[in-house]
Amino acid sequence: ALARLDRALSESAIVVRGGMHNRAFLLDLLSQPELDTGIVDVLWLDRLVQAKDSYPRKYADIALLQAAITSYEAELQVEQAQFFTSAARGRPKARSATGLTMNFHVSGHNYRLIVAQTGPQHYQVTTDGKTIALKIDRIGAFERRITCLGQRHRAISAMYGPNHLVEIDGIAHHITREEGEIIRAPGPCVVVSIPITHGDHVEVGAPLIVVEAMKMEMTISASFSGRVTQVYVTNNVQVDTGAPLLQLEPLSWQETLSEEHINFSSHFTETGRTQTPEEKRDQLLAALRNQMLGYDVNEAETKRLLAALHAIYHDLPVDDQQLQTGEDELLSIFADISVLFHREQDLAEEQAQDIQVHSPEHDMLTYLRSRDRRLQHLSTSFKQHLQYALTHYAVQNLDTSPDLENALFMIYKSHQNATLQRAIIIAILERRLSHINQLLPFFRQEQRKLFERLQFAARGRYPIISDLAREVRFSFFDEPLFEEARTRVYKEIDAHLLYLVEHQEASDQQEHVTALVDCPQPLQARLTSRFPEADETMRRLMLEVLTRRYYRIHQLREIKTTAIDGQEFATALYNFAGAPTHVVAMFAQYTTLESAITA
Repeated sequence: ALARLDRALSESAIVVRGGMHNRAFLLDLLSQPELDTGIVDVLWLDRLVQAKDSYPRKYADIALLQAAITSYEAELQVEQAQFFTSAARGRPKARSATGLTMNFHVSGHNYRLIVAQTGPQHYQVTTDGKTIALKIDRIGAFERRITCLGQRHRAISAMYGPNHLVEIDGIAHHITREEGEIIRAPGPCVVVSIPITHGDHVEVGAPLIVVEAMKMEMTISASFSGRVTQVYVTNNVQVDTGAPLLQLEPLSWQETLSEEHINFSSHFTETGRTQTPEEKRDQLLAALRNQMLGYDVNEAETKRLLAALHAIYHDLPVDDQQLQTGEDELLSIFADISVLFHREQDLAEEQAQDIQVHSPEHDMLTYLRSRDRRLQHLSTSFKQHLQYALTHYAVQNLDTSPDLENALFMIYKSHQNATLQRAIIIAILERRLSHINQLLPFFRQEQRKLFERLQFAARGRYPIISDLAREVRFSFFDEPLFEEARTRVYKEIDAHLLYLVEHQEASDQQEHVTALVDCPQPLQARLTSRFPEADETMRRLMLEVLTRRYYRIHQLREIKTTAIDGQEFATALYNFAGAPTHVVAMFAQYTTLESAITA
């Protein structure tokens, strides 16, 4: 019976809205060895409870991390709603993707955590000088699976205002988020101006926000010194009585941060196993992909990822195919998102009749206002570009859905982070150019379109990337075609020369000479290198070819070749400015130049 009760409680998930339950207590009670032996008395339960209260609850650190992530997700929902509200007015605004700082209160102690979402299910929490990576699998509205450094835990998390009820592997925790003071609207009003921004430190009496009601402006000032942790409104917004305007955190909270009792090192000890270059590659490509998609990243993290990319280049072979495939995906994401904010009009649609064409950036801002794909003035090319970008977020169509709204929000955040992404894109392109010979056999023709898209998307806004993409396309796709054509032409030239050597008295000799004259590739070096070993007939023919090629812009007549004292000459005549001009050409080496001129 005890085993069945333990299994039933373990497999159940109980959330009491605004209240507590004793599921965790019962699970802990059932795990006591005294129940198995039956050695208990009437005071056993009291002694057990008293002993449990004398030391911190197990998994308190994991519960605090889960509470931080739950708060981050709630803040992200608010931020997304604010983004679409501002987009509806034609001026979308999103927070810079660098993570959120939060304060929590647990068992009389305060903790400060910086939470960043680094992927669809991945987070990083920084606290007490440690950065902890976690993966969160959502099972239901309240149930989660937390994975951290190989450890997997079952979590049930519910948030009611600032209060978090978190249960980790059956052990319950109560955590409170310190929100600070919420500055609210004193009545129905319009926000006129906001002289402060997120992160600003203000003193007592400093102006926080200016509102207008009944045609009178009123300044709301800080009642204490603190730091602005959140701004909920923007200029020219109508708000109701009691609506939250901004959040102010007292500076005094920072003084209690050193009194931490939760030790974050106890459950997060590195195994010390060295990763293989292939594992580092896969991990790095995943992190770079998430950065391109708009997840949280700061300048320091970007520099670390760039250094790791150069280290991978050193550790792996130049022609590593999985690395190239991952890099191509990064280039594709950057191109597909950047083209949505391109400020130049599409040339094909611009030349179309009876169509009002705007830049992709204009169409993107128009679409964000209502997210209505049926808008008539959205260009066809923009809709195609938007669908290409959405496929990177696993969104297959433009039908309104939470996934679509989240993808649009992340696309805009990625666009804001483009400055941080440029260094990665430039490093990839420069490496391609520095290893052309090794990488050329592995390039596929469909990759040409990728670099054409990248070149177009970066044109104007990111000229360095546009130039590098053009150079990569030329080096890997255009130049080999030119070289192939050049080789084919020279092969034909060699065939003509060989024929002239073997058939010096042939009747079709002039046809081969004309073919040499009409050759589109340079021939001077190719012919002059043959002069010393050629006989007199071949030297006269090659001299005629070189002369006719050099003067091909003129109408040469009376073209003749002759030999005097073993020196071949070519003569011709053409009119210039109405007067006849004589041409005399010869080939001589530097050591015999004087005798050749004398002849």
